[in-house]
Amino acid sequence: MTKVLKDFRCKVTKQLFRTGDKYDGKRTEELQALGYVSEEPTDGEGEKKSERKSAKKNDGR
Repeated sequence: MTKVLKDFRCKVTKQLFRTGDKYDGKRTEELQALGYVSEEPTDGEGEKKSERKSAKKNDGR
């Protein structure tokens, strides 16, 4: 199962997929190459990404 990164409409089914939706169609590899979907991160990877965001500090510039 993959996660949608950018909104798109499937050219085969005409179904609209929004950012954050799950996509399990037959065109996964093609859509990954175009940047519309990606493999879903495991729980650990998602936590690390959010930790990096919160770790940034504003130094007043």
